[in-house]
Amino acid sequence: MNIRSSTSYPAPSWVWCPHLHIVVVTFILSMILSMNGNTEEASTPQTTNPAAIQTVVPTVIRTVGSETMVKLATAWARAYSEKNTQENQDSNKQNIVIQVQGGGTANGFAALLDGHAEIVNASQPLNLREIRIAQTRLIEPVRYLVGHDALIAIIIHPSNPLSKISLMQLAEIFGEDGRVHGWYQLGINFPACNNHMIEPIIRQNSSGTYSYFRETVLGEKLDYKHGVEALKTPDEIIDRIASAPCAIGYGSATHINDSVKTACVYSEESKLCFTPEDTTTENGKHPLLRPLYNYTNGVASGEIKRYLDWILSDEGQCIAVDNGYAAMREVDCETKQPE
Repeated sequence: MNIRSSTSYPAPSWVWCPHLHIVVVTFILSMILSMNGNTEEASTPQTTNPAAIQTVVPTVIRTVGSETMVKLATAWARAYSEKNTQENQDSNKQNIVIQVQGGGTANGFAALLDGHAEIVNASQPLNLREIRIAQTRLIEPVRYLVGHDALIAIIIHPSNPLSKISLMQLAEIFGEDGRVHGWYQLGINFPACNNHMIEPIIRQNSSGTYSYFRETVLGEKLDYKHGVEALKTPDEIIDRIASAPCAIGYGSATHINDSVKTACVYSEESKLCFTPEDTTTENGKHPLLRPLYNYTNGVASGEIKRYLDWILSDEGQCIAVDNGYAAMREVDCETKQPE
């Protein structure tokens, strides 16, 4: 994964900014008329109390990184900002502005290195190269497990009759030395795919999903096949496969819609086949279930710590579950959490 060091970042994809209330004290000019008919003008301004003029400056927390986590980070930001505004509406405490921006895990780390992010949303941990780069910049990345991606779904066209696929077969399709090039090699034959050749579609290399799939499915020493189509976001992959019957790709299950279908995934060892709905069973967990992280520069403190503590609370974890992700620990979301 390449860490890009840049001082130019696109505008945040979502900003939550409560209104600020400014108290303005105006001066009143009193006109006093004398009782003898003589008119005297007296201007007596009221004394201004500097303490009465108060401008509440918001605290801005910038979160940048994983496209997989944009939906979740936005849901957290919205709920926390609403909670914060409710608590502060009758006081002069600082309001909190949470900015959410995607671009990929690598771009999130670049933003942290350049001082353009307080929190990195990461769908994979830092590698040794990224840690060394951070150390040379006097940055101390601290990792927080904040949830799990429900899983990486294997996405195919609705007309494709494939119902299940193994990790080994996926490696043969996506890997640089893979020997599976046609659907007929998997015993699949359907008219919508005229040439019967498989069209693998992957994420761009700035994506944590790109790296996770490569390491988990292909193996740390292998790479993707040359010439495969690489797209930036999960939604782009879904749109592409929806119009390409021969295609196969991967992406977070939280982005799946009715325009595509998914195949269940199994490993050769367990033979248990998992669908996007089956993150765990009594006998094991989905082979492509992956952790999601937040990173800060140094141990979080102040408002950043309070925000992360809330994310890790039952309320924050249930928001993850409500948005199709898996919590980082067992949590009872049947009981309504505090507003």
